[in-house]
Amino acid sequence: MTRKSATSNEAINVLRQSLLALIEKSDSIRLPVLKTLVRRMRAPVRSVRAALEQLEKEGIVRIARRQGIVICEREQAPGEDAPPVPAEQSLYRSIRSRIESGEYPAGEPLPKVIYLARSEHVATKTVCRIYRKLTRDGMVYRHGRTLVVGKSESRLTLREQRERRTLLIIHFETPTWGSLAQHWWSQPFARSFTSEMALYGIAPQPAVIRMPADRAAAPAIPFGEAEIIEAIRTLGGRLMGILVIHPGWMALQESAFDLFAFMQTLCELDKSVVLFDPYNECWIQGLFPREIEAYERMLAHEHIRKRFVRCYIDTPGAPRLALEELYALGHRVLGFSGLGHDELWIRMRRNDLDTISRELSPEIRIISDRSRPPLFDISESITIGDVLRLLEPVQSPPIQKARHALGDRFPVDATYASLPEKGKDLVQCTSRLGAMVVHDRITAAIAPYDPFACVYYDWLAMAGISVPNEMSLISFDDRIENLYPYTISSVNFGFEGLGYMAFHVLRGDIPVKADDRRSIGAICRINHQATLSGPMMRNNP
Repeated sequence: MTRKSATSNEAINVLRQSLLALIEKSDSIRLPVLKTLVRRMRAPVRSVRAALEQLEKEGIVRIARRQGIVICEREQAPGEDAPPVPAEQSLYRSIRSRIESGEYPAGEPLPKVIYLARSEHVATKTVCRIYRKLTRDGMVYRHGRTLVVGKSESRLTLREQRERRTLLIIHFETPTWGSLAQHWWSQPFARSFTSEMALYGIAPQPAVIRMPADRAAAPAIPFGEAEIIEAIRTLGGRLMGILVIHPGWMALQESAFDLFAFMQTLCELDKSVVLFDPYNECWIQGLFPREIEAYERMLAHEHIRKRFVRCYIDTPGAPRLALEELYALGHRVLGFSGLGHDELWIRMRRNDLDTISRELSPEIRIISDRSRPPLFDISESITIGDVLRLLEPVQSPPIQKARHALGDRFPVDATYASLPEKGKDLVQCTSRLGAMVVHDRITAAIAPYDPFACVYYDWLAMAGISVPNEMSLISFDDRIENLYPYTISSVNFGFEGLGYMAFHVLRGDIPVKADDRRSIGAICRINHQATLSGPMMRNNP
């Protein structure tokens, strides 16, 4: 046996033990679907499938096409001769029982389809069919885009059914709740959270913590903290819970404000507290070990374990999902370019991609601006004529097509500084992405986020490279279908579902299981497959 196969067998055995531990903890008759298991275990699809096949040979699980991954010992109760109840019928009976018992009270919305599908380990189509059947049975009715328990004849708005309550939203000077509601990165969370508040007739009460400008001269309590605590006591029973917006670790590093001590104080006031962390910085890079230690100490606090949940975006999960999708399609050499930009989030995404690519076997090679010199250096004074002369010796059909297109679109005496933004982007792409196409034979490109992907798409079309037949293209964003002219395959960060869960954690009506760090991560997914296919077939020189 070779060393590589021995290592592979060892990895499969480790995954087998992890799956056995998951089976012991699970109360369900089925394991999650394969894609969910791959994300949870952070392992290649092939290895997880091999571990499942090993368990199937041992008679522990049964892999059925329509029923999923069934745990054999729970498939049929002891002493019963009847065949097991199908998942859809079983879930229908369960939801109907919850309605009849009052667990889902009249006038209350049912859980969202995507949440119930994930929590019950079934497909979203299954939940939709169950909800349609409940509607036909008269158990629920549709109110806008929401299904509400009860009869439509006696419909009352949720606001009329209960006393008006308040939810306190604590944000810092930056980022504010308003800026999060506008920013592409976190807008889906804010939109989902506020729509749930409106649906339940709950009034938002904003409050601001002002960070001290001078760390050395900072007061013991930042301005606003004492007023917030007093306001919580005044609101009393009308206060449903508290949402705190994480200011970012860099902001905390520059101030004397102790976020975790403040969290403890809030939880001691006997209110549910959710910390929305849209950055998740320290858990990505390990940049702030002292803050991690403070967070771990906070978790030992009695009130924190009962009333605190942190909601965060699974930032490493998004590039992992993109790489696994491309890996499954057969891609092994990918390009990633920040087009001359060097922002922190671009560097972090590049580092995540590099780390995850090395975990796959065989390894995916990531070509980035850091590892591949550009075809030519760009300065503010360089002209289109200079670019055309520098590209003339490059014997590559895509580069020559891009060269002719640049000459047709812009005057040869136009400087880089005088070009419109789109023109600058196309020149940058010619230099950076073009180098990867010529020298590294990349079969797919990963953009830092969708505006970059749109530039990639324009340049590939200009270079005569067909997407997705000759080049696959994937990006990261949450709002592509509303903002951009192309249908680009994009990893959705899952913020919308996270906003829904954060609200219901505060309301306490839908059980949401946090991990051992009191954290709930957003679940990423790929929006669509429009620019993804197998590796390109064209021949580079």
